[in-house]
Amino acid sequence: MGKILIAVDNELNARILTEILCIEGYETIVVNTGERAFNLFSSSDIGEISVVLIDIQMQRVDGWSVARRIRKLDREDAGKVHIFAYADPQFKGDFGYAREMGLDLFLSDPINVDELLLNIEENVS
Repeated sequence: MGKILIAVDNELNARILTEILCIEGYETIVVNTGERAFNLFSSSDIGEISVVLIDIQMQRVDGWSVARRIRKLDREDAGKVHIFAYADPQFKGDFGYAREMGLDLFLSDPINVDELLLNIEENVS
């Protein structure tokens, strides 16, 4: 399995997610902006990143935009990488819209770690 790219602008959330995923044996990369997430994915080797876990409510370039931009990239893994997003439940909206934007999974914040790990195991491993 490739790495998990975590895009979150809250340092505490980034540390918690990284620690949990590392304990479970996953390699992570953390960025604090949507633009960095997009740039890192687009410059990574094909298949290097298996999951993008992104906060929908990030400043400037939000998670919706990052997901849409990744899906439009002209590279073979752009349509295959799993994009998991999370936000406050009031911002989740319609999952159909989330699918249109390129999301594979929408989690409520705070993230249910068991649900996240189960989805990584079922969809990626």
